[in-house]
Amino acid sequence: MRIAQLPKSLILGAGSAALLVLSYPQAGIANSKCVEGLWPSAKSAGVTRATFDRAFQGFAPDPEVIEAANYQPEYVKPVGEYIDRAVSEKRIQIGKQKLVEYQSLLGALENRYGVDRTIIVAIWGVESDFGASLGTFPVLDAWATLACHKPSELRVSNFYGSMRLLASGRVAADRFTGSWSGAFGLTQFIPTSYESYAADGDDDGKVNLFDSVPDAMASTARHLTERTRWIRGLPAAIEVAMPAPLLEELSRGSDDERWVKTARPLSVWAGQQVTRSDGADLLSIGVAATTPLQALLTEGAKGRVFLISSNFEALMSYNKSTKYAIAVAVLAKRLQESAQTVGAAASSDQDKPPAPAPAASAASSN
Repeated sequence: MRIAQLPKSLILGAGSAALLVLSYPQAGIANSKCVEGLWPSAKSAGVTRATFDRAFQGFAPDPEVIEAANYQPEYVKPVGEYIDRAVSEKRIQIGKQKLVEYQSLLGALENRYGVDRTIIVAIWGVESDFGASLGTFPVLDAWATLACHKPSELRVSNFYGSMRLLASGRVAADRFTGSWSGAFGLTQFIPTSYESYAADGDDDGKVNLFDSVPDAMASTARHLTERTRWIRGLPAAIEVAMPAPLLEELSRGSDDERWVKTARPLSVWAGQQVTRSDGADLLSIGVAATTPLQALLTEGAKGRVFLISSNFEALMSYNKSTKYAIAVAVLAKRLQESAQTVGAAASSDQDKPPAPAPAASAASSN
């Protein structure tokens, strides 16, 4: 399994990257105010003024991208509805199948990167519905529109990252499509994350996040463990039940999402009569009693409550939405429970004495 690295000539050669955009359809923005707003970062990236002007001819921002940016389900849907849709029974069943189908690969990735296999599969499921929803927006156009609509360091850097990927040939222009937000592939990478964390999981000498499950899984695992250290076996989020006085204290009387970032050891939460949401002992989750956990109240004292670990922040580095990170954690837990149930059933069957041979029928006994 190889780690894909971006050559320094491509990192520094943004001018040559912009040249490729001249032949890419719909590769410019006519809005002069937007163009001038993007020019300083283009100049610092080594793009000449002439190349920049040519690259931005004949394109208008995509209104569908702008509309989607203003209405993101991670922010407007109630947390319960968002999680229920992300962690559907169908998705759980498909996830279980993927755990079996790719068990050798996932085991190798666990050993190499220390990222739990259920998390990798859960991200695949939530991000693209296991490849069923890859998106049809041109990635370069999406980032250009977002950079023009509301410029930010993230949006501008990924617009230029898109150009670098096209210039290097690491993605084909006719395949470079994804979500309205400019993420692409089975596990929905953004261009700058691709440049930093893409991994060749099938050892064929290239990274193909659109068609290669091994590449997508390896890249996702590398992202989680290298950008923000992932701790294997540590739940990212544990849904809990809290006594009303403690809920009121933590929510401060608000019905809005409340992330209490002052961590307390697991044993302290348990001592405050916090239990798992099913009523089980909090200390039964299988991690050290000293493990620091923060609290996330999704809708103040009235919503679902989670204790979250450092792994939750690793998920947030992948997608900066608390609802997204909760959905991935919940789906991973459901997949883990299913795997444990299957494993226990298989072990039980092995322990049973062999069944007696059936009695011979009258016809065969003669």
